[in-house]
Amino acid sequence: DKTPALPGANHIARVERIDAAIEAMADTGSASGMGSGGTVSKIAAARIANAAGAHLAIASGRIDRPLSTEMTGLGLKEAKAAVDAAPNALKEGVSKDEAEALKAQLEEAGAEVEIK
Repeated sequence: DKTPALPGANHIARVERIDAAIEAMADTGSASGMGSGGTVSKIAAARIANAAGAHLAIASGRIDRPLSTEMTGLGLKEAKAAVDAAPNALKEGVSKDEAEALKAQLEEAGAEVEIK
């Protein structure tokens, strides 16, 4: 909700819609001193991509494989082992809605998914 280096900053894991509240959180300054408001640029690019019908993710460069980690909760080593051992369960004990959402994400990426 603000520059991550600042005290009290909170990580926002997922944004489903860019609205005035999200735009207000975007800082026009630079935490590193190297850029000038990268979040503002990312939100502008997201708006353009969404208007064109594209789905996108703005992810941290500090997290290895952020999309697979976000979807499955598995780290890189665990995710590779799951793929190598396929077919197998990726997540257990989740709600039907969460299972359906994960299935849709994985199928969009080309996976074959069965919910049991």
